[in-house]
Amino acid sequence: MKTNTKTYFELEIPLEGRSSLLSSLKESFRGIPVRWQKGFWHVTIVFMDSTPDIAKASGIIARHLGSLSPVQISIDQLEAFTTSSGKGHVIALSTKTVPQEISTLAENLRKDFSRIGCTIRSRFFFHITLGRVDAEDAGLAELGAALMEVNYKGFIVTASKFNYRIFRGELIRSWNLSLR
Repeated sequence: MKTNTKTYFELEIPLEGRSSLLSSLKESFRGIPVRWQKGFWHVTIVFMDSTPDIAKASGIIARHLGSLSPVQISIDQLEAFTTSSGKGHVIALSTKTVPQEISTLAENLRKDFSRIGCTIRSRFFFHITLGRVDAEDAGLAELGAALMEVNYKGFIVTASKFNYRIFRGELIRSWNLSLR
């Protein structure tokens, strides 16, 4: 399949059973118009602004995932940051220490995708988007104050499912490392 569309490769993050955290967040942000992520939590490993050959890109992913095992990740930070465009803010979970296998995977995929002509403009930044806020609706300081109200203790997840998707579209392919 040849195309020239936006695609991305992601790692699903299992947050099932974290409803008390999500409820606490929503309560802390009452009065701030947050667009909350609806049950689909992930880390974008690589975002391609242009993908000339989806089949080749999918093959590259499969090759790199061949020797990877499920990854334990300490989700030990709750934060807010401004998007690169400056037009909005993101409320996110993250980690102080990105697992080496995820950093290496991101770096190697970016190199190989570039070799087949994919355009990649954004850098890898480990975060799990929980919600988004327009910059005109709230400042970063206001979001930070709301985050201070949340009693966040961090947790560890084992992540094993990767997806390759068309941006705002269909799933191209999934890999579940725990099923091998």
